Amino acid sequence: MDNIKLTVTPQTNELIIREGSALPLKWPDNLKITGTIDAPAIFYRGKGENYDWTRGHVEVTKDTITLLWGHHENDGKLVVVGKLEQDPDLVKFGINSSRTFHQKELANMLKMNRIYFADRDENMGIVSSLEKLRVRVTQEIENGNDFKGNKKHLFEQNVQHEIRLQFTLVVPLYKGQEKKSFLVDVNFDITDGNTVFWLESVDLKELIETERIRIIDSQISKMGGLTIIYQ
Repeated sequence: MDNIKLTVTPQTNELIIREGSALPLKWPDNLKITGTIDAPAIFYRGKGENYDWTRGHVEVTKDTITLLWGHHENDGKLVVVGKLEQDPDLVKFGINSSRTFHQKELANMLKMNRIYFADRDENMGIVSSLEKLRVRVTQEIENGNDFKGNKKHLFEQNVQHEIRLQFTLVVPLYKGQEKKSFLVDVNFDITDGNTVFWLESVDLKELIETERIRIIDSQISKMGGLTIIYQ
């Protein structure tokens, strides 16, 4: 310190000199963010001026978009992951899945979720039909055995029912996305005298795939100039 000569001008400035070891150099922390499918594009467009994007790229899978920066460095890396996940409000209906319902269970579920119906009267109608459902199952089994190795088995099942078997839902397909309208069919079967219900929708199956492709392509287009790697 004795050999350092400093001149400070003007006199209104202040210079503070501290002796001793400096703090160790700290590299920027790695940053990882996970959000809905639009998270990478939002970050890229909102923070773009803070990064040299020649050091960044985008990786795309069937249902994720990942924005990476400084990928080959040990510290200061950036990873923003956007996931395309089905909306919880859609999942609760169990459409096109292995989920089954008993009569009362399905009626209660639909009644408590009438906000997602395109028509409230339609919701009331199908719930009423389920609550008043009368199913008569007649099973006749005829076994014939002539004691000569020949057996005859006859099974007949007749079902009489009164129920509205179709309704329209309006619900987001994916988290953070707009609502879509589609038809849903109520299917049922009789097993050992018990009625089992499940929900199916051809419209939903098609929408899930077409919307997935549209959403992914739309988000990628917002990050023009970056290298896109499909996995």
